[in-house]
Amino acid sequence: MVPPALPAPGARGAPSAARRLVPLLAAALLLVASTARGQALTTERVASGLALPVYVTAPDGDFDRVFLVELGGLVKILRAGVVEPQPFLDLTALVQTSPNFEGLFGIAFHPQYASNGHLYVVYADLADNVVLERYTVSGDPDVVDPASRQRVLAVPTPLDGHEGGAPLFGPDGYLYWALGDSEPQNDLNCNGQNADLLIGKLLRLDVDADDFPGDPERNYAVPADNPFVGDPTRPDEVFAIGFRNPWRSSFDRATGDLWVSDNGQDAMEEIDLLRPTDPFGRNFGWPVMEGSLCFPNMCAPGTPVCNGPNLTLPFFEYDHTVGCSVIGGYVYRGAAMPALHGTYFYGDFCGSTAGGGIFSFEVAGGAVVNWQDRSLELDPGGGLDIQAICSWGEDAAGELYVVEHFAGEVFKLVPDTGAFVDLGPFGVPGAAGEPVMSGSGDLTPGSATGYTIEVVGAPPSSLGFVFYGTQVAAVPFYGGTFYPFPFLNSIALPFDAQGELTVDTALPASVPGGLSLAQQIFFLDPTALHGVTGTNGLRLDLP
Repeated sequence: MVPPALPAPGARGAPSAARRLVPLLAAALLLVASTARGQALTTERVASGLALPVYVTAPDGDFDRVFLVELGGLVKILRAGVVEPQPFLDLTALVQTSPNFEGLFGIAFHPQYASNGHLYVVYADLADNVVLERYTVSGDPDVVDPASRQRVLAVPTPLDGHEGGAPLFGPDGYLYWALGDSEPQNDLNCNGQNADLLIGKLLRLDVDADDFPGDPERNYAVPADNPFVGDPTRPDEVFAIGFRNPWRSSFDRATGDLWVSDNGQDAMEEIDLLRPTDPFGRNFGWPVMEGSLCFPNMCAPGTPVCNGPNLTLPFFEYDHTVGCSVIGGYVYRGAAMPALHGTYFYGDFCGSTAGGGIFSFEVAGGAVVNWQDRSLELDPGGGLDIQAICSWGEDAAGELYVVEHFAGEVFKLVPDTGAFVDLGPFGVPGAAGEPVMSGSGDLTPGSATGYTIEVVGAPPSSLGFVFYGTQVAAVPFYGGTFYPFPFLNSIALPFDAQGELTVDTALPASVPGGLSLAQQIFFLDPTALHGVTGTNGLRLDLP
């Protein structure tokens, strides 16, 4: 079999024979049966040491900063990989915290934040309300002016439970705010359906106008096309009803679809979908229904019945054999992983049988396709772990973040470019100063940038032999250690006058992902007492 040539691999500081190394490696790889591949991805930790983080966001167009929300009332700035010590906003004196997961739930930057400096916060206050307030950034772009505080709306939540999630702006410029039923369990007062209350509802507000100029506690207007405007049976602010605890919601920045994850109780977790073309005023059923199941309730006669024609079923749901508390995420629209465009990522606070509880699916023909449990794939490794996922986030570029609540960490979804793993030295007793082989760059098959293998510390102009294979085992060899075995091939390589070798290349897209390749270089060493010496073993893990 004649090995296929690779596109333009190059060697620096070595004769042309060195250029044959990677083509032969690729030929060996191509002997392995091809497998279906999508975009390989992983996670990297971008922030740690936080106190119960609950949210990640950024203003439109701000590609330098990411804002991290802590449940206790602080908003911090992540910039250039560092969490800055000075808070962007400090609400610790205003926020109520309790074992019922109360505190600062999230923030939303106004679509014109760059010009008006307005941001909106939702938190549980000390008077048993969940409140929406506006603040304005100070002359220092990294600090909010605390004197700019303005109440937009306060909603009483006397039972301190299920108070909902973060505010967000829709593509229509209006602010959307999902509120929970304010009940610890069972929604005994039928708050999700109660026409007199804002709790258990999704609100839609125009925060750039004021329909209540004489009321300092209400600084907003009601959009004229809200579904219950003029209906005496519903508050004008309501956009959709029938929620238990819609903790996290997001807009798809490409389609305008609104995804709302609603935490279940006994059996089901649900993700609801509101498209721009759907009728306004949808009823998602709680507490008459929990997901697609009928739920025993105390609602008054006349409340829509289970599976009634006026109720909307979840777009997606799962039972408690899979998880216990859905944590809604985002449809990916970033630039780093274009193959994942249109993929919806979400999590579960309790994890999954595979790990931390990170899932994804796509939508085709109005239905869920390609559902995946990505917990193992997105485990960060290196002694780190993702558990207790309480939120997702999206930066200005559309890249996604996942929030680990109890450990106080934030992870970013990134392309998996593979890993170079040093398997250890040649290992001859008493030998010192043996050549070292290292790798850097992108091991992703089809990558335009490719990767580099370097060896330093060999005898000048020596002739080495590279052994490589797809199985890795530490095998005794002339008193030392031989790593790749059984090997697929080997090739002779001359080092330059400084005893160095550098090879640049890129793997073709046809190489199957998920493969590990080990390699090691041996040669006769005229200066060493043991005669045969070698480099460390190096394992190339392809994503």
